[in-house]
Amino acid sequence: METLIVNYLKNDNQNAFGLLYEKYFGLVSKFVWMNSGSEADAEELFECTMAVLLYKLRKDEYHLTASVKTYILAIAKNLWYRKFWCAESESTYSDIYSEKNSEEINLFIEKESSVTEKVQFSLQRMSYSCRRLINSMFF
Repeated sequence: METLIVNYLKNDNQNAFGLLYEKYFGLVSKFVWMNSGSEADAEELFECTMAVLLYKLRKDEYHLTASVKTYILAIAKNLWYRKFWCAESESTYSDIYSEKNSEEINLFIEKESSVTEKVQFSLQRMSYSCRRLINSMFF
């Protein structure tokens, strides 16, 4: 499914944005809400996240090294935190994202990916009852 979405994005297929919205907007919205944001903030952040994701995917040399979900959350978190670091200047998300911030976003994505992979690896090594307990408590 993710490969299909990535191909849609690279080839300007408008279905990709609907699929991404259905699948990932809730995650971004929850993150924004947990960080004192509003629904309008979540919508603006998601839109800018999609723009950054599309820009990164369309670069010929750029390839996904993590899941689309990891990329979306990492980009959204990075943009959200940057907006608050730049709060005095009334910056918009598109003002905040620039080519120089691209490397920071890539590092943030790698960090997210490694944490996710570590958690998944640890969960796989646990007994079924322990995994079930953790899933019911946190997921």
